[in-house]
Amino acid sequence: MYTVDEIKNENYPVFLNKFETQLITNKNVKEVNGSLIEGPTEYHVVSKISRYYDFMSGINYELKQKYGNNKTLTLSKSVGDVNYYVNNNRHIIFLTKNKNKQRVTYERIYLTLLNLKILCDGNSLNKLAMNKLGFNDRLEWPQARDMIRYVFRNTDIDIIICSRLEFSDEEKLIIFKQCHDSIIGGHAGIHRTIKKIKTQFNWKGLKEDIIEYNIKNCKSCQNEKVTNKKVKQSMLNTSTSSEPFEKIFIDIVDPLVTTLTGNTYILTL
Repeated sequence: MYTVDEIKNENYPVFLNKFETQLITNKNVKEVNGSLIEGPTEYHVVSKISRYYDFMSGINYELKQKYGNNKTLTLSKSVGDVNYYVNNNRHIIFLTKNKNKQRVTYERIYLTLLNLKILCDGNSLNKLAMNKLGFNDRLEWPQARDMIRYVFRNTDIDIIICSRLEFSDEEKLIIFKQCHDSIIGGHAGIHRTIKKIKTQFNWKGLKEDIIEYNIKNCKSCQNEKVTNKKVKQSMLNTSTSSEPFEKIFIDIVDPLVTTLTGNTYILTL
């Protein structure tokens, strides 16, 4: 593992040279499909924020709703600084980007990652969860991802990068058939199918897409499953007796204990 002094001596041009000439890998950095808010609780949350700490929208608003806005955060931090507070033994870490609504640069991301690495070393943090850095600033994700791999190489820090993948209608149909129509899917109901799909995939409007497919497109479910809807029909017309004993109905009660007179059945009219 690199020491803090070694990290400080690393500079951005060295990374650029390796990025252009070498394949940068890091088995501890993984991309997962999902939301940062719903990430595993053992991972410390990392989010980027403007230097004036705007919690009014986006992922930071969701973090505020879930973990609160700790007053120990210092406002108007310098660009590239890393600040945090602790909520139930979980670090909520903020990477200070440029001023609000200003785009970040690759070099700023690199500097911030170095500071994040120092923070992890100082606080013994070995599990981080974050969104894609620079994704909303129109930066190339492969280069930003390689920065993360490069800065945290040869360490025991496990990093998951949360992202929501987009699927075409054809890809969604394949997923539905695998998780619903197949033998493993078992033509389960809507809620079970959603739960099964969410173990591997997730996208906005998943529930609505499942309802549309499950109800309208699955012929097996349409033909064989019993619905809970009751069909109301008109009552049938029956004949009514006009005089006593015009119609007689007879029934016999099953064998009972034989009486003293030898009777075993009861005849009812």
